[in-house]
Amino acid sequence: MKGKINDDKSQTNQGATQVDAQIGSEDNATAIDYAAEIAQRDTRIAEADERIAELEVALEATNEKSEELKACNETLQTENEQLKAQAETDRMNFALALAGCRNVKAACAVLDDYNGDIEALKSAEPWLFAAHAEANGATGLPNAGAAKDDGKDERRWRRLAGLSQKKSND
Repeated sequence: MKGKINDDKSQTNQGATQVDAQIGSEDNATAIDYAAEIAQRDTRIAEADERIAELEVALEATNEKSEELKACNETLQTENEQLKAQAETDRMNFALALAGCRNVKAACAVLDDYNGDIEALKSAEPWLFAAHAEANGATGLPNAGAAKDDGKDERRWRRLAGLSQKKSND
């Protein structure tokens, strides 16, 4: 029986060798296909790595530009806040001047006590405000009127200089 088992084993080994030979030829073709696929995959991986490197460079440049833009944005926001504060101050000064305020700086200092209400300030602190009176002259002084000397000054100077009197064409 042992001989038969050995014969069966040898036949099995021979069959396996034939199958291996067939599989081996198929393995060579398959191995070539796998090698081509691996080469293609490696090429795609290399291209992807290059693209990743390019994108990382672009990302770094974008981050730098983003930081610059953030700094510009902060600067502009600060300037905008300053301009808004200056505009509010100018509006308040103009409103005080229109209300007849004599000293805008003093009124601004006291205005916070009245919650920004100019009318309340005007009634509580009337000394800060002048009544709207018409200006008397360009200098603020009463108008002296036009000079009407009817030639008196000229005659006086002519007499002092020893010149003859000018005759009028009356």
